[in-house]
Amino acid sequence: RAENIRRIAHVAKLYAQSGLIVITSFITPKEELRALAREIVGPEDFSDIYVKASFETCAERDPKGLYAKVKAGQVKQFTGKDSGFEEPARPDLLIDTEHETVEQSLDGLLNYASPRIAL
Repeated sequence: RAENIRRIAHVAKLYAQSGLIVITSFITPKEELRALAREIVGPEDFSDIYVKASFETCAERDPKGLYAKVKAGQVKQFTGKDSGFEEPARPDLLIDTEHETVEQSLDGLLNYASPRIAL
């Protein structure tokens, strides 16, 4: 997992250095992985946005049946179930999908990101 995060962060950094707006989405269950990504990308271009949803909520929303496979024991070391997840202590933005509508979550993201985008 660390190698995957390292690779994604390096590619994001290259795109950002080219002047592009980069949004990546990946599971970083440990603070050390988030710190690695922030270090690689650089704190001026990195925002830790935590999209919060419990294992149970994700299972309810599961369009592909992956969580059903986890529940049946067909998938091992699944983040949030068998493999732990450390919630970010101080994310730059928290999107709480369990208590916000899709529209509220999107508005929060746009309100956070818009001032950071140089036009």
